[in-house]
Amino acid sequence: MLESDYITTARAKGIPEHRVLVRHALRNGVMPMVTVLGINLGFLIGNTVVVEKVFALPGVGAMIFDGILQRDFSVVQGVTLVLATLVVLVNITIDVTYSLLDPRVRYD
Repeated sequence: MLESDYITTARAKGIPEHRVLVRHALRNGVMPMVTVLGINLGFLIGNTVVVEKVFALPGVGAMIFDGILQRDFSVVQGVTLVLATLVVLVNITIDVTYSLLDPRVRYD
């Protein structure tokens, strides 16, 4: 990536090396990291049930699991709504972060 044409061009223009790395290389290198972070946060939210039951932690995941076993549908629906809202908020945050990091990404 540091041998890309746009980085070579920035160096040829005489831009200081630290500015080339921060403004050109880092900005493009952060995009995949933001994508992976968003996917992993979604998995973390989804796996709260497993983690809380395995480690006997009280929380939302344990509450939905107990609600399923006791057939308490209002608890299951409520917790599912909260967890789904969190996943949607994470995805929106990742999309906004994309548009802040890369001006070419625009949502109409």
